[in-house]
Amino acid sequence: MNHPEVALPLIKKAIRINPGMQLAHLDLGILYADSGRREDALRELKVAARISPDDVNVHWRLARLYQAMGRKNEATLEFNKTKNLTKAADDSVFTKIHNAPTKSKPTVGAADIPASK
Repeated sequence: MNHPEVALPLIKKAIRINPGMQLAHLDLGILYADSGRREDALRELKVAARISPDDVNVHWRLARLYQAMGRKNEATLEFNKTKNLTKAADDSVFTKIHNAPTKSKPTVGAADIPASK
C-alpha cells in the first residue's frame, strides 16, 4: 500500500463497522505484514480465512507469511490449500466451458471467407 498511515485508520474503521468484511481483514493483514508486524498480520489473515475459506489470495498470503516467519509446516499446508483451490477453480471453469451449450449455427473460419480479387 502506498500510504499505510492513511490506510490503517480507514481499514480499522471498516472492520469496526463490519467485522465480517473479509477484504478489510485481508488488507489489514497485508498492511501489517508489509510493516513487519507479523503476529498482527497472522491474526488478521486468519480472520480473513475464516470468513472466506475458499479465497486463494488469503491462503497464498498466509503461506508467504508463515514462510517469512520460518514456520515451514504451516507454510506448506497453506501453499497446498492454494494449489488445491486453484485446481478446483480451474476444473470448475473447464467444466463450465465443456458443458456450455453449443451454437446452433457453425462459426465461420478463415478458410470459409472467399479470397478477394
